[in-house]
Amino acid sequence: MAILLKLFRFIASVSSTKSKLYQEINALRKAATFIANELVPLEHDDIKNLSNYRFQGKKSGGIKPVYLGTIFSENMVGSISKKIGKQDNGVLVVYTHHDEFAYVKIDHTTEIFLNEQPLGKLLPNGLFYDLHSKAVAKISSVSGEGFKSVQVGTKTLCVFNSSNRNSTTERLFTSAHIDQKQDRDILLALTFYVKLFP
Repeated sequence: MAILLKLFRFIASVSSTKSKLYQEINALRKAATFIANELVPLEHDDIKNLSNYRFQGKKSGGIKPVYLGTIFSENMVGSISKKIGKQDNGVLVVYTHHDEFAYVKIDHTTEIFLNEQPLGKLLPNGLFYDLHSKAVAKISSVSGEGFKSVQVGTKTLCVFNSSNRNSTTERLFTSAHIDQKQDRDILLALTFYVKLFP
């Protein structure tokens, strides 16, 4: 009986935390609608020009966004985030001019949304599962300190700089191979998570 009571309390606490995280991310989204309008559109060919440079923008309405630019000093990605509690839980919203990527992290598992639609779940081991619970991609470390790759099956979608170095002339992606929109969505969703989640 005591074990069942503990289980019910655990389930209730998880549900409460998840509910709070969803409330937090919706509040952030409402307060940060201005970010996308400040960004230069991120077109297909611009992805290779994203730089490894991150910087904080001006505070507006209690929000202080973080931006990713290009090697040509164009702001193409903006984000806001918030940590919740002591368990590394938190929320992140990332904007391009056309898209919104939202992340809800609870108990080391991260739910990812694209334009308010569920995209999948990212586990601590780097495996990304789609809505059918199928592992479709993986974030892996590659040779060379501070670099990771995003793989779909045997195909490497990209290799990117995951270090904390800030350089306007240093490209974020050392390679990127995008054949279809789904590849682009996964590549950006997982790269933004690694680079921008607090």
